Amino acid sequence: MISNTPNGSTGGSTLDAQNWKALLFTTNASEARIESVTLGLNPMTPASVPIQLKVEMALYSVQAGLPSLQLTTSGLQAVQLNQTQQTYVLATGSGFNLAPNTQYALVVRSDATGIKWGNTASPGGTTPTAYSGYTFDGFRLTTDGGATWTSPASNVNTIVISVGELVSVPTLSKWTTLILMLFVLVCLASQRDVVGRLRDSKHRSCDGH
Repeated sequence: MISNTPNGSTGGSTLDAQNWKALLFTTNASEARIESVTLGLNPMTPASVPIQLKVEMALYSVQAGLPSLQLTTSGLQAVQLNQTQQTYVLATGSGFNLAPNTQYALVVRSDATGIKWGNTASPGGTTPTAYSGYTFDGFRLTTDGGATWTSPASNVNTIVISVGELVSVPTLSKWTTLILMLFVLVCLASQRDVVGRLRDSKHRSCDGH
């Protein structure tokens, strides 16, 4: 759905409890779910690997081009960084559900220890590309835990957002309607069978007289 690889740097954007970064995007005309997110992650200092750090992803609504209300979160996840310039697939639990033709912000943050969200290159790099009718709407940055947001100078962070379309499942009312229709058909068939037997019985009685 959205892709920007590889992790071509040993540093990147600083993420911690106050410094967050958000990727804005708009969905296509189908209901979908974010099933996983791949991020390029580095430690705060390259020499500190191997190290276990934490990262969190949260889905926000968007108001006037800025993240607004948190809709759901993955919670803080521990990630084992064995070397720099690697990518890591992070789960979203039961998935982040997406409505059709709607703009969202995927917010990435960490705890007080901090972590680096790697870039596709340093210096330089590429911006994310959207596919399948989605659009990439830029990045936003906050340094005060989401109180205020600005547009960052760098838009080259490494990320892959994987989505799957939701399959429509009949609701209880639909199942109930189908069962009732089947019941009516069975009753009508049984009624026709009874009427037919009565007619046959009547004809036999008349023939006997």
